[in-house]
Amino acid sequence: MIRRGFTLLESLITIAVMGGLVLMVFAVFEVGVTGFKVGGNRLDLQGDLRRVLTPLRKDLQNSSFQSVSTVSVTADNIPLKPPNPSPAATVQRDGLCMNGLRNSQDDDSYDNVSGLPIWDCFVCYFATQDSPDGKMVRMLLRDPSRDTLGIPRPLSPSDLSLSNPDLLASNVRVLSDQIMEFGAVLDPANQLVRLHLKLRSKVGRQQMGGRSLVEILEIETTVDPANTNPRL
Repeated sequence: MIRRGFTLLESLITIAVMGGLVLMVFAVFEVGVTGFKVGGNRLDLQGDLRRVLTPLRKDLQNSSFQSVSTVSVTADNIPLKPPNPSPAATVQRDGLCMNGLRNSQDDDSYDNVSGLPIWDCFVCYFATQDSPDGKMVRMLLRDPSRDTLGIPRPLSPSDLSLSNPDLLASNVRVLSDQIMEFGAVLDPANQLVRLHLKLRSKVGRQQMGGRSLVEILEIETTVDPANTNPRL
């Protein structure tokens, strides 16, 4: 009995079909991995945004508008598509300062008659000049007089440093290291503070399948300092 084998053409067709199936499997796998990384980056950014906005909004709401001061700071030559150094742009890395309490749970921190806080420090938020993305820092600054009600602390770029000699020891927190931009603007007509935040993911700065894995999360919000006195 003669056994018939595969012809060369049949073998080539089989190899081509199997190769096509393998390519399809890898393409589906690549899409899944890309989607997983992008989703992870987005969740990471949302977590960082909460870590920044939650204490920032709380400190602003507990403060008074009359005590809030800002300083406009820019960072130059920040890459827009890291790790590539170009194109680059100038971005905002502002600073924000307000009255604060070191121990908000202490009864001695509030006036017995008016119920208003007796401010004993300044709370400062700022974005560092690191490239491509900065750190969002929360720090407490000394107030030896314990009398800062309605008196803003003028800020300068030199104040926005972890080596600031007025810094209270052990009262520094880095809330995020994915800050691309931070802007703070005062609205005196309405006694409001307007904030602009842009965060950029660090994971997956490479390309995958021709698609950038860099995710950007941007938000603008307005905060009303509740202890503003007097009100307009």
